[in-house]
Amino acid sequence: MVFLHVECARNANDTTNTARRTKSDSNIPVELLSIIGPGPRCSTFGQRATLAACAFRVGGRILWKSQLRGRTQRGETVLLLQNVDISVIIPTRNRAAWLPTCLAHLEQQTFPAGRFEVLVVDDGSTDDTVSVLERFASGAPVCIRNHTQSRRGLAAACNLGAANAIGDTLLFLSDDELVSPRLLELYQGMRERQGPDTCIMGDVHRHPQLPRDTFTRLFLDRNLAPDASDESPAHFLDWQSSNFCLDRQCFLDAGGFETDEVMEPVAAIELASRLASRGISPRYLPDARVYVWQPTTFAAERRRQYRFGYALKHLQARTRASAIPRRFRLLKSRAEQFLNTFTIPFYIRACNRHESESNMLIGNLYKRVLHYDRCNGYQDALLNRALRPPAAEVVTKPITA
Repeated sequence: MVFLHVECARNANDTTNTARRTKSDSNIPVELLSIIGPGPRCSTFGQRATLAACAFRVGGRILWKSQLRGRTQRGETVLLLQNVDISVIIPTRNRAAWLPTCLAHLEQQTFPAGRFEVLVVDDGSTDDTVSVLERFASGAPVCIRNHTQSRRGLAAACNLGAANAIGDTLLFLSDDELVSPRLLELYQGMRERQGPDTCIMGDVHRHPQLPRDTFTRLFLDRNLAPDASDESPAHFLDWQSSNFCLDRQCFLDAGGFETDEVMEPVAAIELASRLASRGISPRYLPDARVYVWQPTTFAAERRRQYRFGYALKHLQARTRASAIPRRFRLLKSRAEQFLNTFTIPFYIRACNRHESESNMLIGNLYKRVLHYDRCNGYQDALLNRALRPPAAEVVTKPITA
C-alpha cells in the first residue's frame, strides 16, 4: 500500500508545519497527504516560553512552572502548554503498530502545538503499546500523554481520558483514523462561533489511497443525514462513535459514556441523547474530516454489525426513541425473513471467496449480509436472547495494509 510521505520543517522558534509531496498526484487533495510512521524528531521543538506559561510537558511528564527547574534531562523535549484548549482522546487496545502513524498526523495540525494535548488511553493491551507510546512521546513536538487501565472497554477508556484532560474541549478519535491538518482549527473555530454548549460532529471517510480491494469498517455505516450541511443541527441518532468534540464540563456533568459492555457499540449515541435532553444540540461540521486507513475483515465486520444491532434494542429501551427500527431498517417482513434463510448462506459464501469492495456485485452482497447481521442482533435482543455473534469465517483472500 502506497502512502505519500510528509516532511516537516521544524525549529525551536517556529510552531508551523510545512509539508511537501514526494509524489505528485493531481487527484488527491493536499489534506490527504499521508505518512507511514512518525516524522523527523526534534528535541528542542516547542513554543517560546512566556510569563503567561503555567505548565510544561517534559518528555512524557507534565510539570508546573514551579517544578521545572532542575527536573529536565539533556535531550528531553520541553513543550510549553499555554492555555490548552483541546484535549484529543484516543482509546486503544493492541494497536501498537498503528499508533505512531495516527499520532504523527496530529503533529501536522495547523492549530498551535501549545494549545492542545493528546491523551492515549490503553485498555489492557497485551502488545508493546505502552513502550511505543513512551518512545514516541519523548520526542514529540506536541504534548502526548498515556494512561493505562485494566480491560474495561473503550468507553471506560474515554471516560478515563476525559477525567485526566486539561483542555476545555474534548475531541474523541479512533486509533484507526488519520486526521486532516486543519481538524483542530476547524473544531475550535466552530466552538467559538456556536458557544460552549454545542456538540460538534465531523465526518469519517475511507482513505482514498487505500487499494480498492481493501475492506473497511465504513462499508455499511453512513449515519449522517443525507441533507446535512455545514453547521446544521443533527439528530442524536445520526451520531457516530468517533470524530466529535464537546465541552469537557458538559461531558462530565452528563456522566460520560455508558460503560456497560452491551451498550458500548452505541455509547456515543446514548451520550448524545442525554446531552440533547439537557438542551445541548449536536451540530454537523463536514469539513472536519478524518480518514480510516486500516482494513478489517468481513468476519470481524459481521460480528461488529451484530453487536451494534443488539445494542440498538437496549438503546431504544433506554431512550424510548421509536424511530430506531425505522432509522436503521431493523424490522423485516415474514416474507423477507423466509427469503433470507435461503439467500444469506449463499451470499456469505460468495463474500468470503471475493472479499473486495471494488466489485459492485459483491459489494451489494456485503451490504445484504451485514444488514442481515445487524437485524439478527436486534431480533435477538428483542427476544431477550444472549449474544450470539456470527462465528468467524475462514477468508480465502487475506487483507493486508
